[in-house]
Amino acid sequence: MATYQISGPGGAVYQIEGPEGADPSALVGAINGQSTKAPSPNAPQGALGEVALAGRDVGEGVLDTLAAPHDLSTAITNWARPGINRLLGTHLPQVTPFSAGLSNALTSAGAPVASTPGEKLAASAIQGTAGALTGLGAMGLPARAIASLPALRAALAGTTGGTSAGVARQAGVGPVGQFAAGLAGGLMPAGIEGTLAAGSRLADPFTRAGQARIAGNALSQAAENPSAAAQNLLSAQPLVPGSMRTAGEASGDTGLLALEKGIRARNPGPFGTRISEQNAARQAELTNVGGTPADITAAQTARDATTAPMRQAAFTHPNNAVPAPVADVHSTIDSILASPSGARETIAKTMNWARGLIGDNTDPETLYEVRKDLRLAQQGKLQPSSEGAPAASTLAHARGQLGQVINSLDDAIESSAPGYKAYLARYADMSEPIDQMGAIQELQQKASSGLDTATGHPFLSAPSFSRGLASTLDQGRLTPTQTARLNAMREDLQRGSALSSPTVKTPGSDTFQNFMLGRKITGGLTGHVPLIGKYLRGVNDFVDQRVNQELTNAMLNPQHAASLLGRATPTSPFVHAMGIALRNRALPIASAPLPALSSSQSLRARLPGLLAR
Repeated sequence: MATYQISGPGGAVYQIEGPEGADPSALVGAINGQSTKAPSPNAPQGALGEVALAGRDVGEGVLDTLAAPHDLSTAITNWARPGINRLLGTHLPQVTPFSAGLSNALTSAGAPVASTPGEKLAASAIQGTAGALTGLGAMGLPARAIASLPALRAALAGTTGGTSAGVARQAGVGPVGQFAAGLAGGLMPAGIEGTLAAGSRLADPFTRAGQARIAGNALSQAAENPSAAAQNLLSAQPLVPGSMRTAGEASGDTGLLALEKGIRARNPGPFGTRISEQNAARQAELTNVGGTPADITAAQTARDATTAPMRQAAFTHPNNAVPAPVADVHSTIDSILASPSGARETIAKTMNWARGLIGDNTDPETLYEVRKDLRLAQQGKLQPSSEGAPAASTLAHARGQLGQVINSLDDAIESSAPGYKAYLARYADMSEPIDQMGAIQELQQKASSGLDTATGHPFLSAPSFSRGLASTLDQGRLTPTQTARLNAMREDLQRGSALSSPTVKTPGSDTFQNFMLGRKITGGLTGHVPLIGKYLRGVNDFVDQRVNQELTNAMLNPQHAASLLGRATPTSPFVHAMGIALRNRALPIASAPLPALSSSQSLRARLPGLLAR
């Protein structure tokens, strides 16, 4: 339905409800007794009538939005038909839009009709709100998204847009004017929100919260993926106790790493302190895992105090009078030489050297001393001085065969010194933690170089530590817990060196000045205002100092950096609200005719059908 203004006798002006596109002169007969305030036959009566009217408005808002593409096509058809009629001499009638047909059908069915100006404005607002929310649903958004803040913005935009269009309609404005008024009204909430946000941003450089927001914007602009970086920062935990991570490496984002690199250059003091703290924490962790030389000495003393009596008891046993069966050991050497491996020069030389070292000794304690040299040779730690003896490297190549000889020698000693093997087992058990501490302390020593004068600890080198750890792990001496802690140390060292990665670009000298809104606001004035220029420069310096301090704090505290990223001014709310309003008001106009007008060929194919309507 449409509202028409008609002048009657005596200059009186009447408002008449009639079909869309009707000739106003044909409605003059309906003027009799109808004033501008005459109630509609379907005017709502009482509270139930108002509820029914609101229900009608909601239904029309929903269905009209879903039918918007159809109504747009209808509008294009109605716009084109007068020209077609003049060109072809036809009398094609105007097509009733779906929205008008739906309104007429509801009125004919007895649905209440808004009659007063207030009811009409309320109807426009309700229809606009329902249409906006329907548009969100038609976009396929989940229910939780439709109940979110952007949806509320869209609903408000629909309310103000519908109300504005209703005011324009009651003022007698044409369809184009009504569309423009609805579009402007729909953008009004977003415009107000944007204006308030702009005012807040102007004050940002001079407030703590605003400075934090500026720093957050800097982080957001620098990050390659702000959302993923924020998640990584929130979950970042120290890999080594006391070695607090920095935000650049904890974020896993090369953009934030580059930003941290620049901030370090601008404010090196706090980061130098952090480096010292990290190094001290790593050294302390190595000491916790591997102990100190004093710990090794204490463990050795305890081991010797426990095992020495066991060894002494074995070598003073009455069975010592029985010679040790060294012939069995020589037999073991012969079998090795007779095996395929015995054909190797390194094996043959090592076995003949071992045979000569053992000789015809049958005293268990003497054979035990021989065993010590065999064990050192197996570990590659013995260089015999006798003429023609193999080199230490040759002996180390035969460590497996030397192990067989040592086992055979242990059996021979045990036969003359019962309890000897129990002593060996206890000695080995108590030596294992000593060997582990020795390996870790050796790793620590080889990976350390230079001296941190702030803490007195030598600096650990990430490459040296990685190489040394790989070698230590290959020996298979460490426990799973020690291995895990040392691997965490290696990762912490490597992460601490992340800034030197070739993927991290060095920012330009003006990178951080570009983030300072204070400098943007007043920087162009400082050189041209004679009296207050120095004060403006002071404002710039104040803002720069505060924001850089926020950025420094953020880089030293990953959780704080994540918090600042959350404070960054999002571009989506304002843009999203405008987009919703434009989508509900303007997008159907742009998109609906595309299928029908995709090509001139398709238009020619549809022309007979259009003419026949």
